[in-house]
Amino acid sequence: MIIVLLPFGHFLLGVVSLLWRRGARLILPLAIMIDAVLIGSLWARLNSGADLSIVLGGWGRDLGIELAFDRVSLAFSLLGVLLLLATTSYLWKERLRPYFYVLLHFLFASVFALVLARDLFNIYVIIELLTLVSFLLVGYERKAEQIWASLNYLILAALGMAMYLFGVGIIYYHTGTLNLTLLTERLASLHHPMWLVAASTLLVVGVSIKAGIFVFSLWLPAAHSSASPAVSALLSGLVIKMGVVVLLRLSTFLDISLVLIVMGGLTGIIGAVYLSCSLSWEG
Repeated sequence: MIIVLLPFGHFLLGVVSLLWRRGARLILPLAIMIDAVLIGSLWARLNSGADLSIVLGGWGRDLGIELAFDRVSLAFSLLGVLLLLATTSYLWKERLRPYFYVLLHFLFASVFALVLARDLFNIYVIIELLTLVSFLLVGYERKAEQIWASLNYLILAALGMAMYLFGVGIIYYHTGTLNLTLLTERLASLHHPMWLVAASTLLVVGVSIKAGIFVFSLWLPAAHSSASPAVSALLSGLVIKMGVVVLLRLSTFLDISLVLIVMGGLTGIIGAVYLSCSLSWEG
């Protein structure tokens, strides 16, 4: 049950921040303490070898929503708490509208839900929610450059998630499940059929746009330069790292090495060409 409290706690605190606007800023230290206690408890249970997973909805793993806490979840949860502490310290003297704190809680609720998710479709839904919240945070001050940068981010992220969703559809058609544990069992005997290669490519490329990997990072410069310092820190320190989390989850049941090697090679070549062209134009 503690696993469920980690993401849903921030969602509830976001609702409370919306209802109690004068105390919205004061809720942030409370959120940090709650997160620290919950993560510390999960950390202790993880070290003791306890099974930290739960399936919601009263269904089995094939249909229910599975959440699980492991070493990857621990690492990125600790990162989230540290960034929330740094953001709270930086913004403490700022006078911000209450809905900024609401978005901040929703952002961390999405982050914690993503590091716990064990289902490809649930991961898709959470990433879309995270993208929407990030879009609103980038354009929080409503400046023209912020709105344009956030729209650019939203469009490219939607393109990436459309590719990801096509990959999810291919996997579900051939396996009948989207649960990561069940996929690991069902794909263990397969030897790289073409449909699996196609699905892997769509999933990895879609997530790479979200992660801001070079060539797919067209949205990054404008979003970071136009957003407020606190939002920029959250984008670079936490939000784009969620793409890395998804890649780690994909690697548990897919061999994504070939796709990453091809992308790495293209990144090196295109980066070198781009640098040489930039130097020649400056010269």
